[in-house]
Amino acid sequence: MQLLSENHYHHYLDIISSELEKALSTINNLLHVAKPELENEPSTSLNLCSELESLLFLFKDQFYRVEIEKRFYDKEQNIIGRKNLILKA
Repeated sequence: MQLLSENHYHHYLDIISSELEKALSTINNLLHVAKPELENEPSTSLNLCSELESLLFLFKDQFYRVEIEKRFYDKEQNIIGRKNLILKA
């Protein structure tokens, strides 16, 4: 869709794109409903700095030309929370 819209304009492409966004939103909502265990996950002790580092490493190839500056303080400090909900946020 994106490649087609870059090279050729047609008013139906806007409609298709809009409908695709609606479909993706619906699918995301269904996935959220299908995995309610995230809401019932017990709280545990987490090292937030370590979790953030892992996420940044996971998505490093998708940052393109974005530069991220990190300043972590109290790197050994833990928090209490639901790991999968924090990672989802």
